[in-house]
Parts: sequence; structure tokens; C-alpha cells
Amino acid sequence: MNYTTYYELPQYQGSDKTAWLTTFNAAMSAIDAGIHEAKAEADANALSITTLQSTVETISGTVSTQGTTLDTVASNLTTVTGTVNTITALIGNGLPTTTDKTIIGAINEINAKIAPEDIQVETLAISGTSVEFDVPTSGDNLIDFYVSDGSQPTAIDTSVSGKVTLTFDSAAYARSVFCKIETVTVS
Repeated sequence: MNYTTYYELPQYQGSDKTAWLTTFNAAMSAIDAGIHEAKAEADANALSITTLQSTVETISGTVSTQGTTLDTVASNLTTVTGTVNTITALIGNGLPTTTDKTIIGAINEINAKIAPEDIQVETLAISGTSVEFDVPTSGDNLIDFYVSDGSQPTAIDTSVSGKVTLTFDSAAYARSVFCKIETVTVS
């Protein structure tokens, strides 16, 4: 009697006698076990594929959200740049005053160093009087503030560690307050 290569199933010759209780039953058991093992592996692979699909969908959603966030940052930077250019054009009419020169210098500094991760922006609502920024609690840092209407804070409170609160006079319009923090290297 001959046997198959992989599962050693019997291959009868014309002169062989079948031993139903041993040879044939053993062959059927081997076939049954092989089919069961193949189905278990297929089920496990199907579960892995479902998990992988879910992971890909999650990553795709995250990438989409990041893209939207980057689009928003780009749009905000375009708005800030347009506002800065408008202010610069308005200040440039006539001979600039000392205040104009200070504002132009601040605008040029912002334009030269602008990076979304370096600038915090808070909106001072209509009739609002204060805004708060997170600031480093260690190292030597230069902290610059710029207000979209050029107004100056009437008080600066740094009594809470890691925070600075700017107080302004109330106004009948909303204003944007920009905070730029730059680490200073002391030699």
C-alpha cells in the first residue's frame, strides 16, 4: 500500500485489502483534523483582517483630522499675515511716529519669527478685560505681547506659576492678543 505525501492517507493498489477500522478510519480522522485546522486558521485570519481594517480606518481618520488642523493653522497664518500687512500699510501713511516705529518693529519681528508652535493667540472679547497665557517656569525667556489694535495692557500679573495674565481697558470691539516666547541664551 502507498501513502500520500502530506497527510499519509492510504493509496490502495489493486491487490490491497481495505482495513476499514484501522487504515480507512485513520485516513478520515486525518482529513477531518486537516479541514478543522484550515478552518481555524481562516477564521483567525478573518479576525486579523477585520482588526487591521479597523486600525487602518482609525489611522485614516487621524490623518484626516491632522490635515484639517494643518489647513486651519495655514488659514490662521494667512489671516494674521493679512492683518499685519494692513496695519503696516496704515501706519506707513505719512511720517511714522515713535509709536508707529515701535509697532512696525514689533510687526517685523513677528513676521521674521512667525511659527505657529511659537505663538499663542487669545481673543479679548468685546468689553473683555483680561487674557491668560501659559509661560515657561524655568530658563531665561523673552516674552513679547502684541495686541491687534496696538493697545497696551494696564497690568501684567505673573503671580501664578506658569501663567501670565494681561489686563486691558474695556473696548467696544474684540481684539486678538499674541504671545511669543523666545528662550534667551545667557553667555
